[in-house]
Amino acid sequence: MLALYYLVSTLLAASNAQDCGCNMEYDPICASDNQIYRNRCHFLCAQAKDDSLYAVANNGCKKTFESYPGEVCICSLGYSPVCGSDEQTYANLCVLKCHQRTNNSLKMVKVGPCENGLAGPEHHCLCMDENMPVCGTDGITYQNKCSLQCTKMTNGDLEMHYRGPCRIVRFLGMNNKYNYRR
Repeated sequence: MLALYYLVSTLLAASNAQDCGCNMEYDPICASDNQIYRNRCHFLCAQAKDDSLYAVANNGCKKTFESYPGEVCICSLGYSPVCGSDEQTYANLCVLKCHQRTNNSLKMVKVGPCENGLAGPEHHCLCMDENMPVCGTDGITYQNKCSLQCTKMTNGDLEMHYRGPCRIVRFLGMNNKYNYRR
């Protein structure tokens, strides 16, 4: 029976891997849905479809998630803010759920940022180490789009200006705002 389960899960993983371009390396990650994902790529692929998903361990699932009090959550960089009962704005539902593990009374009170404008707790960004530079509207070259999105969590006005390194020089103008020139 165990062999049948392994075969089915391997075939499903192979199907998902083709959708996301993941390799078949086995480096298991246990997620909040109590599923074991073959590796980080498979987990991130599933998380792209369900932003409330977070990783709880790198070595398979135990019976309950309370077994992982010290583990780090892995959340997507997608910015879909939610407001917590602590009046903090969280980058997305996954980040809030991650904080619930250490604060049992924390609840989501609404979709969208909190009215008080608090930036919320430290955002946890996990980006691949890929060198695909993008130029931000702040004139800074970011290693990749994920890096830019991570910075955007603390600077909501930031957008991607274009793909590739910035070809402009950023300088602080007399109006104390950044200006750009080619």
